[in-house]
Amino acid sequence: MEQRTHRGMLAVLLTGLLVFAGSASAQVSENVAALEEDLVRLVERISPCFVAIGGGSGVVISEDGYMLTNHHVAGERPIGEKWTVHLQGGRAYLATMIGSDALGDITLLKIEAEEKLPFLPLGDSEQTNVGELVIALGNPFLFSQDATPTVTLGIVSALHRNQGGYSDCIQTDAPINPGNSGGPLINLDGEVIGINGRIAVRFGNRINTGVGYAIASSQIAHFMDAFKSGGYVAHGEIDGLGFEDARPVQAAKVTRANGDARDAGFKDGDLILQAAGRDVYSANRLDGILGSIPASSDVAFVIQRGEERLELICRLTPTQDSFPNVGEDDPFLGVQMSSTPPEDVDGVVIEEVTPGSAAEEAGLQPRDIITAIDGRAVRRIVDVSAAIRGHKVGDTLQITILRDGDVVEVEAVLLRRGRR
Repeated sequence: MEQRTHRGMLAVLLTGLLVFAGSASAQVSENVAALEEDLVRLVERISPCFVAIGGGSGVVISEDGYMLTNHHVAGERPIGEKWTVHLQGGRAYLATMIGSDALGDITLLKIEAEEKLPFLPLGDSEQTNVGELVIALGNPFLFSQDATPTVTLGIVSALHRNQGGYSDCIQTDAPINPGNSGGPLINLDGEVIGINGRIAVRFGNRINTGVGYAIASSQIAHFMDAFKSGGYVAHGEIDGLGFEDARPVQAAKVTRANGDARDAGFKDGDLILQAAGRDVYSANRLDGILGSIPASSDVAFVIQRGEERLELICRLTPTQDSFPNVGEDDPFLGVQMSSTPPEDVDGVVIEEVTPGSAAEEAGLQPRDIITAIDGRAVRRIVDVSAAIRGHKVGDTLQITILRDGDVVEVEAVLLRRGRR
């Protein structure tokens, strides 16, 4: 169908509202009818991309079957586990768990299908504006018995809301209720700009209040490679950096600069004006920006120090709550690592080896630099964590290290934490 621009669709809607001002011209009626027809056709196009999964919702984002939902919909299922999902008309498919982000509340699955599947591409939520019309697809209160979604219409109410793991999310008044979780928030170009997951409630009633939150597609896109390569992801923060609102200036003020923050050049009293190319107008906004970027990413900052404006670059470390809890029966290598190898080397440096661990049994030593695991390059701490979580106790890792400039191949048999 012919695509209308956002502005064009909104203009038609606003023209239609003139009816309520006493204008009932034939032109207004035609414009309202055109808006309705375009919305109907858009819904017809996007609905087959909806996925009913468990007690919630999801959306297909590629023709080869990758789909997104919320982590709290998929639950703590292990990577590689399969379960049944349904597409429009009740068609059942098996879907494999590919990646999970408990903190960011996103899970990536891949539907097993011989045919190409209808899908909606991930849009660029950074190009979204407050006031844009958006559509939510979902399965509220489990009404969608045949995987035909419920469709609701609203606007983007606010951007860059920091709601914990929803660190840079979109606020919308499109009605979202229990069961909508994991479903897409879609712009009028048919692009997914967010995954719906939370609502604000009143008086203890879990029903829509006109305030819903969607994890922004730009945040999801940042983690997509890690999802596909290792299963689990880690959100980032700056080790040793403390900050607060810089009232009355719109910025974040550095209150502590130790560890990585000090090494990157931050000093107490610096005003952080930008991070990763985005304006920082408060401590909460800085926290939200950092939380939407993967650990081990190098982030550029613009700071004000007295009369001088400086640019600094700092590598993010994993937040404490990025990975799911590691239990006694989970595979354990037994190394503490740092992402600060020599300048001309890619890899992570082993700082400490746990006594009695798989790493000690394999002969790994402090100052060894891990450059690859199972033939896959290692450049960040999260790469090592992802490689471990893709295995089970008793599996063997082929680890490539640099030791005193020499390349060494090591085999490590993963053990349980705390015992052989």
